[in-house]
Amino acid sequence: MVQTLDRNETPRADGGRSRSMLNGGERRPFVRGLPGQRTRLTAWALIGLLLLGLALRVQRLDFQPLWWDEGYSVWFATHPIGDMIALTAQDIHPPLYYALLHAWIALLGPTPIALRLCSVVVSLPGIALAYVAARRLLPRGRPITVAPALVAALLVAFNPFHLYYSQEIRMYGLVGTLALAYLVSAAPWLRAPTAASAAVSRTGVGMGRLLTLVLTTLALAYTQYYALLLPLGATLLVLARRVMHRGAASRSATPGSAPFIAAHLAAALLYAPWVIYAAPKLATYVAYKVTKDADTPLTLLDYAARHLSAFIIGHAAPTQLDALSLGALAVLAGLFVQHRWQIRAAAMPSANHKTSPAVPQPNLALAGLLAFALAVGFIINLRFPFTPVRGERLLASVAPILWLSMAALVTPIGRNFSRRARLIQAALVLGLVMVTGVAFLRFFTTPRYTNDDYRPLIAEMATRGTADDVAFCVYPWQVGYLRSYLPNGPQPLLSISETWTDQIAYSLYEITQQGRRIWFPAHLSLGGILETQIEANLMQQGFPVLNQWINPSTRLTFFAPPPNAWRLAPGARFGAWLALDDVQVASGAVPAGDGAAPVRLTWRLTALPTAGAWQVRLRLTDSQGETWAQRDSAPANGQRPFDQWPVNQAEEDRHALWIPAGTPPGHYDLRIQVYQQSADVVERPLDVHDGAGQTAGVEWRVGPIEVVRPNPPLSPTRLVLGQPRARRLGSELRWLGFDLAAGPWAPGDDLRVSLGWQVIQAPARDWRAFVQLLDADGAVDAGWEGPPLVDLPSRQWRPGDLLRTPWSLRLPAALPDGSYRLIAGFFDPISGQRLAPAGQRADFLSLATVQVKGRPHQWEAPAPTTTQVAQFGSQARLLGYDLSPSSVRSGDAVTLTLHWQAAEPWTQRASVFVHLLGPAGQTVAQADGEPGAGRLPTSSWLTGEYLADSHVLQLPASLPRGVYQIEIGFYFSDGARLPVIGGEGQVVDDRLVLTTPLVVN
Repeated sequence: MVQTLDRNETPRADGGRSRSMLNGGERRPFVRGLPGQRTRLTAWALIGLLLLGLALRVQRLDFQPLWWDEGYSVWFATHPIGDMIALTAQDIHPPLYYALLHAWIALLGPTPIALRLCSVVVSLPGIALAYVAARRLLPRGRPITVAPALVAALLVAFNPFHLYYSQEIRMYGLVGTLALAYLVSAAPWLRAPTAASAAVSRTGVGMGRLLTLVLTTLALAYTQYYALLLPLGATLLVLARRVMHRGAASRSATPGSAPFIAAHLAAALLYAPWVIYAAPKLATYVAYKVTKDADTPLTLLDYAARHLSAFIIGHAAPTQLDALSLGALAVLAGLFVQHRWQIRAAAMPSANHKTSPAVPQPNLALAGLLAFALAVGFIINLRFPFTPVRGERLLASVAPILWLSMAALVTPIGRNFSRRARLIQAALVLGLVMVTGVAFLRFFTTPRYTNDDYRPLIAEMATRGTADDVAFCVYPWQVGYLRSYLPNGPQPLLSISETWTDQIAYSLYEITQQGRRIWFPAHLSLGGILETQIEANLMQQGFPVLNQWINPSTRLTFFAPPPNAWRLAPGARFGAWLALDDVQVASGAVPAGDGAAPVRLTWRLTALPTAGAWQVRLRLTDSQGETWAQRDSAPANGQRPFDQWPVNQAEEDRHALWIPAGTPPGHYDLRIQVYQQSADVVERPLDVHDGAGQTAGVEWRVGPIEVVRPNPPLSPTRLVLGQPRARRLGSELRWLGFDLAAGPWAPGDDLRVSLGWQVIQAPARDWRAFVQLLDADGAVDAGWEGPPLVDLPSRQWRPGDLLRTPWSLRLPAALPDGSYRLIAGFFDPISGQRLAPAGQRADFLSLATVQVKGRPHQWEAPAPTTTQVAQFGSQARLLGYDLSPSSVRSGDAVTLTLHWQAAEPWTQRASVFVHLLGPAGQTVAQADGEPGAGRLPTSSWLTGEYLADSHVLQLPASLPRGVYQIEIGFYFSDGARLPVIGGEGQVVDDRLVLTTPLVVN
């Protein structure tokens, strides 16, 4: 702990302090005491570091999502002060930071960027305080090229750990600033005992400094419990010095400890009420947390290495020491060894110099404080193991001690040292710069908490939710997320318990009875027992609109309340095993973008269902068959699949079909189908039969639903578009953007594009729309034109309307490969004049560049194994097929390759069905899909080409032995089949039975 007196620090005979003593003593001024030009340079350098530090800390504030602890910060800070104090007494951190955040929210709001700016503001002074602390705590050797104080400020400005917590919405950035402020105020007692400090002890310490010491100690204590290690360690250090230097001669060289102890006792008395109030609650929380997390204590080496590397390069490796962390530790060890070598070399006068060069000494008191804090933290880790990811933040109050110590290690040494010494130090400093640079790169480019990113969930809620909705949350951090991301969105309501109670059930019932919708973000990585119970209860109280996995740990569900009245519709039979007894649809109109239509289906199994993942699809279509809303879900929102239902027992299945923003007002049809989902492939839906037993395709039309305009009109942000834009078209419309699937596209594909609009003023004419595909020369290679909305002419549009106009452009089957420009717009059908976008010369909207790449075409006739010729409509001719193998066992897979020749162009895309028929003609296995598993869509067939279309037919493992037939054919999206044409041109059937039977052994 004892440092030798610098030979330049010589007391004057009159007991005062020489200029050199001022440079090393306690009352070293901020930037005064230097020659004028050097003072100005130092001041400008410090200002430059502050500006650079600010510029770094405001970069990408919105890059990372909020994480759990940040959610807790928002949750605490958004409570009234009295409630907040009561809540923080039961938490692991005291209330000062949350109180500051509460005031900040009152000024700038709770958005994530605003809250992170608060961390920037409270952390930035740490750069200047590091400069002051280093000037007052680090002796400066001579000759040197840069003051250690300026190096300390530089290290803090570019320190990844400090940067990390200058952006996070937690108290650790504030803790670092307060720790440096404490070191500045405690500097007279933390310096090594020198003649200069003896002068301080004789002249006394002013009340202003003692008051600052009390305030900084209190601020640390009320911000973080672990921060108490800093004043506690400093107090023990001062007491140890007093005991060690009891002689009169020694006492004259030691600052007075009584004022220091008195200041800390005063702080302890002011802190005692909080200790009395919070200690029992904190003890309960710590016991619960340690038991619940069941962490394993870290070893001493691992504990020290993690903290030292984190203090140097931040949390580059959140879970373990990686190569970068080991590199940082190696650089730190090298700097220490090199510095000790410098000190030893300086103590040995050289032949070329009468005096030895001075070396900036690290303050041993700081080293003692750092060792004390790490030791106590390690002991706490052994007794109460708590090792969360990035847990080094708990000792953020002692990180500045390492930064100040490193300032002495990396300060450039003077020319009195050998060239080799200077090169070694330069190499180590370069290593520090490199590891810091890599850590910076990771910080700004590596996403954190990706499995818990709530921003997709927030985006979903923003497009459908309103302030009248309720977001039911199990954890306080979820409430914090919603209050920060969606302060004006659904109102978060925290569950009264983390286990199921009747009070939770009553709360959910009361909300739905009030006619309010409920959002439920179910966090399932911690077991999800309560979440599953809440979802089951919500299925009984409301009607599910949404059931979506947002990330691997979170499922978002959304429930609409029951309607005031129902409209009953008849049911139908689906396939051979499922009956829809009746359908109930909420009566009354639904506002587009602001409402859902509850639907209650009553199903009954007539036989055991065919194995598979069966889905129920609800579809809202207009008069042209265009889909405007769709919901796909397993029965009971996925909670009870069909195969879990008893046979011949009616079961209720609830749904709510959301009407998205942009749906034009009008009357629509509600349709229902049941289909099998296999991986990412949708199998052919079950055939539908009406009450008379007549086939009704693959969808059952339930009845009409009326869609009306929302009142008041919605914000344009409610219209979700993949490519948002903002462009005025004349004085009537604002283009908001478009949706277009990613390419590349192939000839024959239906290029579907949907444009979004906001009506500024009612159009004076009925516009027509166009979509065109232009080649490199601007020639139109494909195009479509017609009314923007068939059922709503533009004269009927009203100001404030949000409208979506879906268009489909068929790419010609013979379209050459290449890049094409997709454009769209409106024109007057009478004059032909286009509605020009504002601010551009072109009279169209340029949407995107479309890449088209076709498939190879076969023009040589095939030689199928089995020849069987049949004509399907006027579009396709079967030449024969290959069946491999023709004799199989149950559970085997059979490959059927059909050889087609294209005739006339297809106007619709069609799928091929392949059915294995049992002895009674029933279907026992099937393989449906577009030709070539979607690689050979019928819309891409060129007249005269030959196509080999393979289908894999998987036989059931329980299939009995016997001889089976295979039937094939084409069907369209509405379930209609393409007829088989006889030799005289007559329709003979809608299927073809192949001549080769399949023998199952």
